[in-house]
Amino acid sequence: MNICINNNLYLKREIGSKISQKPNTKQFSNVQHNRDIFFTSTKPDIKVIKNRFIIEGQYLYDHSLKEVYTEKLNNLLKLDPYFYVGIGGKYGIKSKYQNFIKYLETDKSILAPILSLYNNKAGLIDERHTFAVLRDIGMKKIPLAVKDIDIPIVKKLNLID
Repeated sequence: MNICINNNLYLKREIGSKISQKPNTKQFSNVQHNRDIFFTSTKPDIKVIKNRFIIEGQYLYDHSLKEVYTEKLNNLLKLDPYFYVGIGGKYGIKSKYQNFIKYLETDKSILAPILSLYNNKAGLIDERHTFAVLRDIGMKKIPLAVKDIDIPIVKKLNLID
């Protein structure tokens, strides 16, 4: 699997190989463009990624896992410049962003980002770098932990079906 964002190859992995990083995608002839994201011929298996999401223990009792429309939520998250993680980890903590890219290569569970609604705004309590990476690799919907009493509001905002 190769994950390239903003011309930087963050992860190059072949079966049985160790993770290696390369500076950019110019050396690849089979690169296809998808917005600001570049993939070589093998895209991450989104279906496999979606099946790995879990809700962190303390949120199990009053949250449900819901697939939220990535682009719509991203537009709301941009309104909070203090916590927004941009394309390629911009405005975030670079090591968290890059570490999660490597984490995707494992078969381990993924903690779902926790959606929070406050004052007609949306935010992520936890796992905002997880959301950013999954957005950047092209997931149209991302499983998030949504508070059960907030589900009607999330539907009204057209973030979920």
